[in-house]
Amino acid sequence: MNFKKVFLPLAILLSLGVVGCSPTTLEPIPTTNGSTPLPSDGETTTTTLPDLPSGTDEWEFDPNYIDYVHDDPRAKLNLDYKDNEGNSRDFYTDGIGQVTLKSHIDGDTAHFMPVTGDTSRNIKARYYGIDTPESTGSIEKWGKSASNFNKMKLKEASENGTIVLSSPSETYAAPQVDSTGSRYLAVIWINESVKNADFDDLYCLNLWIVQEGYSAAKSLDKIPHLKDVFLEADIQAYNYGVRMRDDNNYDPNWNDNDYFPVNIIAIKDQERWSQEDGDPETQNPYYGMNVTIEGTVTGYSNHIVYVQEYYTFEELKSYLDDAFAEGNVSQNEYETRLEEGKDGAYAGIGLFTGMSFSSNEKYTTPNTRLRVNGQVGYQFGLQIQGISFPSFYSGGINEVEVIATAQEVLENEEYTNYRVHNFDVNSTDLKHDDTYLFMKVNVLDELVVTGGKDDKEDGEVRLDVETLDGVKLDFSINLNFIFKPDAENYPRRSWKSYKYFVQEGATIKVKGIYYFFEYDGGTYTSEYYNVLPTMRADIELINYDVDFEPAA
Repeated sequence: MNFKKVFLPLAILLSLGVVGCSPTTLEPIPTTNGSTPLPSDGETTTTTLPDLPSGTDEWEFDPNYIDYVHDDPRAKLNLDYKDNEGNSRDFYTDGIGQVTLKSHIDGDTAHFMPVTGDTSRNIKARYYGIDTPESTGSIEKWGKSASNFNKMKLKEASENGTIVLSSPSETYAAPQVDSTGSRYLAVIWINESVKNADFDDLYCLNLWIVQEGYSAAKSLDKIPHLKDVFLEADIQAYNYGVRMRDDNNYDPNWNDNDYFPVNIIAIKDQERWSQEDGDPETQNPYYGMNVTIEGTVTGYSNHIVYVQEYYTFEELKSYLDDAFAEGNVSQNEYETRLEEGKDGAYAGIGLFTGMSFSSNEKYTTPNTRLRVNGQVGYQFGLQIQGISFPSFYSGGINEVEVIATAQEVLENEEYTNYRVHNFDVNSTDLKHDDTYLFMKVNVLDELVVTGGKDDKEDGEVRLDVETLDGVKLDFSINLNFIFKPDAENYPRRSWKSYKYFVQEGATIKVKGIYYFFEYDGGTYTSEYYNVLPTMRADIELINYDVDFEPAA
């Protein structure tokens, strides 16, 4: 592998249209006698709209363009989300209620927390009446743009205004779940600038997404009072050729080019350099880029396969020579990294599998070598997404290919340098940087568990730890599998709370993936650094009482 050839400088990224591009001019979709059938719900509906002025791409400024979201009286919430005392109703009992944003997911999904009732209970909301392109597991054109629009509106309403969820119903009733049984069908109502806004001052975000051309209207039978306005907004978007409603439109967050061979170390460095730039508008130029990478599996957890790659000193030097010439690396960093990389260097990243992925040992066994075609993205952290893990590899463009099984890697000398490398580290060496990010680390010192948090919904346990001499650490230990303290002697006993690990005189030793997770709650953003054990053997209990029962 010639490392120099696969590093793409910024100038090449610009020429490929990955960054710095301008959208093409939007033209109206031709119609027959001013009428266009709506491709939705199997119905045929027509409307008459004038053609846009030639050459314009600002359809909102056309005097005949209708802002259904803000100006149409039919696009209103028909149930008051407040009770007679002016307090919010409970979404779980009445099917409507005020919420706070927990996390944005994609263009038509978000998680919220109710302000009334069980305020710790997560509402996973699937937007009713729309279906935006995918932006997490399988990446589709306009998916990231739709996701960004949804996120922007939710954050504005969360920080400065009001968010209300309603079930697709015309009466107060318990909410309905979607076909997965885990998400609630919801219509999202927002006001971006007024806190606790009256129900008739809220605007329908689902409709807004249709009007902005990020989704067609779909399956509206549960909201007959809104059906006509959804359909008319959809027809207008189709006739005006708004965003995804014209296949020829340019999506600034989509790369139509082929997959480019790129090294993981370059993707990670660009992420760090963009953050060090200090300008919040600066982002990793690889975002949205279709890339090909190779790597060795270090572990799997929670829909992410972690991989690392090894680079010889010669490959590292060739890469740093280019980065130095581009002005990305200082003289000091250049010399330091060459000195530290005399025996080679490693870099790691996560592969997002999609939420429907069930652990397949063919792809998740440590030491397996993979070749991956995917898109660089940032969902909850830097990752490769838009990839497929097929039962049988057929050569599809985004299918993950097994280059060598774990057994082949361990038995074949040519793969010696590509076997999983465990980094022996002291706990205080795990700083908030990317030195060991996505790598398998073996923490050498014993740690004391001082507290933590239980996420009962996702079945995860977080352990807050410190050193034996009381130094609070910059990371936590995150367990997302059922932990059995002594499976051999007590096979039915499991510890599902951090409280079991808080025992006087007891310590813990750990190894696992060192990873970063960013939680965007709308009103605040939190960053978490964790050591993620991927199997029971990654945890060693010292002086623990397996019969211990914590206080309630």
